[in-house]
Amino acid sequence: MYRYSNELQHHGVKGMKWGVRRGTSQLSKAKTTGDRELHNKGVATLNKHKTKINKKVARLDKNISTLQAKRNRQMQVDDVKAARLNAKAANLNRRATRPFTSGWKADKLMRQATLTNIKADVIRSKSQETQALINKTKTQKSIFEKGLSDIDRTLMANGENFVKKYS
Repeated sequence: MYRYSNELQHHGVKGMKWGVRRGTSQLSKAKTTGDRELHNKGVATLNKHKTKINKKVARLDKNISTLQAKRNRQMQVDDVKAARLNAKAANLNRRATRPFTSGWKADKLMRQATLTNIKADVIRSKSQETQALINKTKTQKSIFEKGLSDIDRTLMANGENFVKKYS
């Protein structure tokens, strides 16, 4: 008969570090001549990360320019269309509140005005969603650029240390 246990079993190697990448810590450990290979591996890893980040930043730049073009078109077409719909709704509201307008006619005009305002809001919300997406993409780009500058600083500092130790 099988008995259930509340024990957590781990079948890894003691002292193994899961998911740890080589980086600044291994670069700083390169102190002897034999560790030059370790230093070179760390630099190669950082350069790979730098290349990936550069590609991601280029992709984000392209996305931003595409979104900006879309937003410009929306400003030219959709925002104007929304303003026209709002003006039409205001006109319908005025007609509904005129004296001598029958009750059923006023109700019909008010419903039309409400629907027209809703259409204008939907058009305007698409434009706002595009602007929010532009802002989000710019934020992502700045985060990646900060990572790039951190990698560059690390490479520069470790390169200087390497030259001092081995020259």
